[in-house]
Amino acid sequence: MNDTPLATALPKRDPRALNAYKHGLTGRVLIMTPADKVAYESHCLGIHEFLNPKGVMETRFVQAIADDRWRLLRAGAIDHSTFAIGPGEPGNDTAHHPEIDDAFSRAVDWASEAKNLRLLSLYKGRLQRTVKRNMHKLEKSQAQRQAGLRRACLKPRHLPVGGVATS
Repeated sequence: MNDTPLATALPKRDPRALNAYKHGLTGRVLIMTPADKVAYESHCLGIHEFLNPKGVMETRFVQAIADDRWRLLRAGAIDHSTFAIGPGEPGNDTAHHPEIDDAFSRAVDWASEAKNLRLLSLYKGRLQRTVKRNMHKLEKSQAQRQAGLRRACLKPRHLPVGGVATS
């Protein structure tokens, strides 16, 4: 089975090219390149800073949002890459005009990858709906927390004769 032309044509991959990374927040093992790990951590940190979660549940909602946004970005990159592959491999039919040949090539790519692109589109739609649901849950949780803080601040305090407030 390893004697196929494809198996012998591909160079052996350095086992260090992908590294396992245990995410500190979720405890999940993520497998990615060192460069992707840096980009992923920066992406997550930015979303956590922007959404400013408080407590375990809000932090988990924010991490779920960050993960789904990461997947959406990756799906977009796959979408772009699908079309980027095509122009480098011109077909037998050519108009001998670079822009027309490029358009033909993209049409061929679209037709040959239609099923995968449709699946990618469904995947992206599901991720977007998941992000929207998690954002709604996060906003609800943050609103409840803030309402509790406002109630606590408005709660009348009893002042004893000495003038020191007690709760």
